[in-house]
Amino acid sequence: MIPRRIAGVRRASIAAIALVALLLLVPRHRDSKRSVRSGPPPRALPELPAAGPEGEPPPSGEGAPATAARIMAGGVVTDARGNPCAGIRLLALPADLRAPADACTPPGEDPAAPFAFCDAEGAFAFLDLPEGEHLLVVDDSRWTLAEPLRFRAGEKGLRVVASATWSPEVHARDLATRERVPRFFVRYRWPPDAPEERLGEGIDGVFRVRLPRTDLAPFVACAIEAPGYREARASLSPAETVTWLLAFAEPRLTLRVLFEDGEPCEEEADVVLKRWGGSVTLPAERAGPGRYRIAVPPGSWEVEFRPEKHWGEPCEASFDLAEGEPREIFLKLARGGNVVVKREPWDGRPWLLRVVGESSMTVLHVTDPVWEARHMRPGRYAFSTTLDWRSLDVQGQREVEVATGSRHELTIE
Repeated sequence: MIPRRIAGVRRASIAAIALVALLLLVPRHRDSKRSVRSGPPPRALPELPAAGPEGEPPPSGEGAPATAARIMAGGVVTDARGNPCAGIRLLALPADLRAPADACTPPGEDPAAPFAFCDAEGAFAFLDLPEGEHLLVVDDSRWTLAEPLRFRAGEKGLRVVASATWSPEVHARDLATRERVPRFFVRYRWPPDAPEERLGEGIDGVFRVRLPRTDLAPFVACAIEAPGYREARASLSPAETVTWLLAFAEPRLTLRVLFEDGEPCEEEADVVLKRWGGSVTLPAERAGPGRYRIAVPPGSWEVEFRPEKHWGEPCEASFDLAEGEPREIFLKLARGGNVVVKREPWDGRPWLLRVVGESSMTVLHVTDPVWEARHMRPGRYAFSTTLDWRSLDVQGQREVEVATGSRHELTIE
């Protein structure tokens, strides 16, 4: 009897233990299933500050994000007729560039410079601009700005006018060694009647500039300077211009220039030296009546003497100059006739003067009310004004017969 009771108690105890264990395990199992199904609770995302009007970044200050705000600027680029300029690449450069020419000519590729492209409608937009003032540059060889443009970060609605360009070059080399000049500067005026000169910098013997294409002046005169060299002059044209620079040296070449009647030439003049197919124009230093001195490296040269406002045939000579050898060369200059042309009335703007000779025609860009030519070759000439370089229409034509020693004063209305 007792053994049966003990066995029953044992069975009851085991059942109770099993029931307690079951009750303890069921909640954990449910929690485990709930954990697998839902995962950990999501992390709270930081609240972004609300954007300003038209999607502009919020003002800086308390509660602003730690990262810098995106400062934008934009506008539209068109040509002079209002047509959109598509596909042009623009740069935003610091506005403290020292050279006015930099508004037309990028100083080289700058991977850090903010850039933008014009879409089919000519619209562009810069993003993430540094604060402050910027200079807009057209980084496209086909186009340049009609006028330099400065703008501030955040400025919108910019109206930009682009002009088709021509891209002249100056190649500067040492006149004696023919090596490239590592660094030089070019001074020029654009437009030719601009009150201030532009300044460009040439690197490794080359200076490139992009200028608006115009029929008014297809070339521009410039002066070239480099440390250790004398100033040289050249004419920038759409074709490549090679300019040789002359190193400083003691002037050892003396030019004696006389007219055909033996009278010495005492006019201001330029001397053109030619060698290896290149040429350099240098101001001649007057050393007395009909005497001009110039520094020339040793070698074989061609020299051309051009008095100021000279219109006739220049006097030329060829010579060889040895190391350390002083040299004197006699040149004979033809004395032609002088012609003075006045524009009346004159409104202060540049005008085009057309000069037609027996076998030549020249169109000149004149910035003063009076134009003067000296020593014109004897013959018949026609003087008139014209609208542009290629125009056949002329106004106020006057004709004169030029003789040796004659002087003519003409007025063209």
